[in-house]
Amino acid sequence: MSVEAISWALNLAPVPADRSGHPSSACKFVLVGLANHAGPDGTGAFPSVATLVRYTGLSERTVRTCLDRLESESIISRRDPDIVAARIKRADRRPQGWNLNLGLVRDDLDDAVVAVLEQRFTRPVSHRVPAHALTWCKAPDPSLLGCHLTTYCP
Repeated sequence: MSVEAISWALNLAPVPADRSGHPSSACKFVLVGLANHAGPDGTGAFPSVATLVRYTGLSERTVRTCLDRLESESIISRRDPDIVAARIKRADRRPQGWNLNLGLVRDDLDDAVVAVLEQRFTRPVSHRVPAHALTWCKAPDPSLLGCHLTTYCP
């Protein structure tokens, strides 16, 4: 899970238009679901279609259509299947892997708004802690230690 990728999907990402010309809420929801599985650089998202259906409440067909539309507009791209295979050994359990193009920004935002959103919703590199220095919180109730279920705890 990546705060950076989710923030991009919610605030900056372009989304294909629906039939009325407005950004498709279904595609945005699918994109947020993908971002929930991506790394901070937008790579390595490989939730199954069933997982995206569960997240969004959309039909399988709608999720697949949104993935196709997001891919056709280069908002997402297919990940090398060998990378997914290295993480998931059983071939019958391998979902399609995706990379998010975090460099894309909606057309309706001006440069000043983009700068504010990028500053507000991304973590500066200097505040990132190396992965080897982090440990998972093992408390029975992590909230008692000031931890959140989605974060690391000292």
